[in-house]
Amino acid sequence: MTFDLCPIVFHMTKIFNLIQALL
Repeated sequence: MTFDLCPIVFHMTKIFNLIQALL
């Protein structure tokens, strides 16, 4: 479960950083 959740959190943070950079 943890190994499946880690990539999701990583992508969410990455996408969030991209949105912050665009705004």
